[in-house]
Amino acid sequence: MKVTHIFWSLGFGGIETMLVNIANAQAEAGSEVSVLIINELYEQSLVNSLDKRVNLVFLNRKKGAIT
Repeated sequence: MKVTHIFWSLGFGGIETMLVNIANAQAEAGSEVSVLIINELYEQSLVNSLDKRVNLVFLNRKKGAIT
């Protein structure tokens, strides 16, 4: 199964930690998992805790950008 999670940012918080846990579990179960982060805000420790099988994509939208 292919799964893509889309989030505005990957800052340190409950929902972000849950996203990492879910993505890792899905990858472990054999799914093709991608996490797409729209804004340029992310917590490196959460990035590091993602399973290496999870495809991480940063769009790096700047703060205040409307497009």
